Amino acid sequence: MFSVIQLVVHQDSRIMLTKLIRNKAIKTAIFSATLISLLGSPYFTYRTSAHNQNSQTVLASNSSLERSLEDWEAVARVAERVIRANGLDESTWRIQVGNKYRDNATASDVNLVTVYRGLLDKLRGDDAALAFVIGHELAHHTKRHIAIGNSLDAKVKNRLEAEADAEIKELIAKEKRKYRRARNAQTGIRIFCGFTGVCRKKAVNLTALGILFLTKDGKLDYQKIEQKRREIIARKEQEYLNKSGQISHNHEFEADKFGYIYMARAGYDPKGSLRVMNLLGRRPGAEIRNGTHPLISERVQALNNLMKQYPSQTLAAEGAAKLRIRKPLKFDISQDKKSLLINSRFGS
Repeated sequence: MFSVIQLVVHQDSRIMLTKLIRNKAIKTAIFSATLISLLGSPYFTYRTSAHNQNSQTVLASNSSLERSLEDWEAVARVAERVIRANGLDESTWRIQVGNKYRDNATASDVNLVTVYRGLLDKLRGDDAALAFVIGHELAHHTKRHIAIGNSLDAKVKNRLEAEADAEIKELIAKEKRKYRRARNAQTGIRIFCGFTGVCRKKAVNLTALGILFLTKDGKLDYQKIEQKRREIIARKEQEYLNKSGQISHNHEFEADKFGYIYMARAGYDPKGSLRVMNLLGRRPGAEIRNGTHPLISERVQALNNLMKQYPSQTLAAEGAAKLRIRKPLKFDISQDKKSLLINSRFGS
């Protein structure tokens, strides 16, 4: 394990990161097959350059290896600072650089944050924007959005189907009661007719009684029952998605809020959050309302309001106090060899 101070300041930090990955993850899914093969390259030379106020070591080798190491180093460095500045270092976090070329980042499983290569490409060199992205995903964990969930998964589907079955059962029971009352009434009429000889025998008028699931002889019409069941399930799923969509929107606004707070406490430029929104707002369909995310324009407005409500200077001072008293955290490879661990301060 090694300290983030080494990762940020010392010229041999890239060597240490490379060795960590090479020694513990050479046969894992952390990097693509191309990168894994490049890690076995026998010779590397190093040069130093200034970037974002930090002295960094740049690996003068194959550009694919260089770019991949830069991605992992940037995410690790920024995530560690955001975590420590906000007192989130009582838990161990896991970070990944997703190999798929997506303009996206995700929070999943337990304390796992994945930033995809496509987004890293477009945010390259902008640590403040990356800090907002990471802070946003951290907030999905800290505010328990992952635990609450909002997707129509198998468990939800099973529950909605069970609710539909119960509703169908109740509807059938009501129709049977109606049918029995109608038949009993007809029995009385037939008895009367038997005495008078005036009446003619009539079948139960199902339509007039609002009976859908029984035939004229009182048997169940399974085709109509299944059709109604599907209609009920579709209605319940839509109701759930409408409700969960609003929950999801609230989650995104809350993650934006704490993403901004987390990045500002870590001392990053708060306008980095707006640069992320500007990037996302240029994607096709960005201003089309969907079930998971609010409109970008709404999120930008909310962020601007937050900057007034929570001045970045105040937040930065709060974070600086934590950074002074909390030791830099250490890194390691996760046991499943698929992510980089940022160990808790208790494990450091």
